[in-house]
Amino acid sequence: MGKAGKIILALVAVAALAAFLWFFLASRPAEFSDKYGDWVLVPGVGTFNTEDFYVMKYEAKCVGRSSGQILAGNHLGVYDASKGPCVKESGKMVKSASSGYSIGYVSHDDAKKYCEGMGARLLTNEEFMSIARGIETMEENWIGGNGEESLLYFGNSSARPSALPGGYEEASAPDGARRWFALSSGARVYDLAGNLWEHVARSPEDLRNFVDLPVCSDGAEEWGYCGYEAPDAPVNSPYVVKWTDDVSLSYIGPLSPLLTTESGAGQIYTFRSGGKKRYAAAFMRGGSFSTPRGGIYSLSLKPESKDPENYADAGFRCAKDSRFKLPFF
Repeated sequence: MGKAGKIILALVAVAALAAFLWFFLASRPAEFSDKYGDWVLVPGVGTFNTEDFYVMKYEAKCVGRSSGQILAGNHLGVYDASKGPCVKESGKMVKSASSGYSIGYVSHDDAKKYCEGMGARLLTNEEFMSIARGIETMEENWIGGNGEESLLYFGNSSARPSALPGGYEEASAPDGARRWFALSSGARVYDLAGNLWEHVARSPEDLRNFVDLPVCSDGAEEWGYCGYEAPDAPVNSPYVVKWTDDVSLSYIGPLSPLLTTESGAGQIYTFRSGGKKRYAAAFMRGGSFSTPRGGIYSLSLKPESKDPENYADAGFRCAKDSRFKLPFF
């Protein structure tokens, strides 16, 4: 074989190796597990400029680092991170686990640190919305199919007394409560609507500036819940009548105008007269056990606080890229 033939053969071998590595590293199973627990694949959504990514299948829980022991919850059914941070120095670790108590009493910054400590990131609002919009389009997530008289499942909410630990029964309650949603990847994600509010970054850069809040129909000078309602829907509680650039319907709410608070979208916790407020800098999504009418598009704009009691029903979940990125591709 001449020199040119050897060069061609070498190039073919390199190309074959690169193709194999690309296939191996870029393959994306619908689910996988590592030392931090179970993760599920979420297809990217162009509207939110997201690529496929993995997210924790379950809300973040705290377990024994070496033993995997389930650590006790408190009277609200959560692991109180304010009294014992879930860190390796204390022999503990964060895990996406099907058993145990979700981590509560977590601030936005603490949630970020927990995710970064796992080599992951705090879920962004764009990623959360990519999950929510996918859930909305899956008929399996609706009671009666996704039509005008249907109800989107919601989780542990509706002003219930406490969060629920792992142990995810398949049966759904007759009032529309179910703790899992089906994803188009074929996987399921749990407790995304209800159980605990979940911190998300308002943007990939974790924007934290002041927020121009939406205006509710009653215009009350107080904090409270407002609903998603169709313009001609009969309502007996406040609903949003004016959205803003910071909190727009397309950025935080459902795709279909038929999906309202009445049909399972959730509610927005905000200062009901709206306006530019010098607090409310971070987002929490999904609602909690104490939310009066929970749903996948629930959003909390409550002021950030240094008091952990204000985050008793707040947890988090982390995300990571769906594949290794080779430097030469």
